[in-house]
Amino acid sequence: NPVMDIGSAGAWDSQRIGDPWIIRVSNAWVMYYYGGSHSGSPSMGLAYSTDLSSWTRYTDNPLSISGFTGRDIRPSVIQFGGRWLMLFDNGISYGKSGCAIFAAGGPRIR
Repeated sequence: NPVMDIGSAGAWDSQRIGDPWIIRVSNAWVMYYYGGSHSGSPSMGLAYSTDLSSWTRYTDNPLSISGFTGRDIRPSVIQFGGRWLMLFDNGISYGKSGCAIFAAGGPRIR
């Protein structure tokens, strides 16, 4: 059984979700995931859990990430040098493939 289902009708992630990346932050688990709908561009979302079973979507989903094209998938989030870094595969974009890195603005994570 999935731990989190697609979003409700009309939501930005109502058609598909996938490529989760889960990390422990303080007393909670944080999951970044890829999602999309028929009417919008694919985006990155965030959800929280305290037990890895029940997940609550971040109220300001989808996330606004500089450089994310909607073709980017498989997020990975790590803490490095006091900052949070998100790495994601940019899939096949304009005939090229590679990896992109997004650095959060500080030591906090959403």
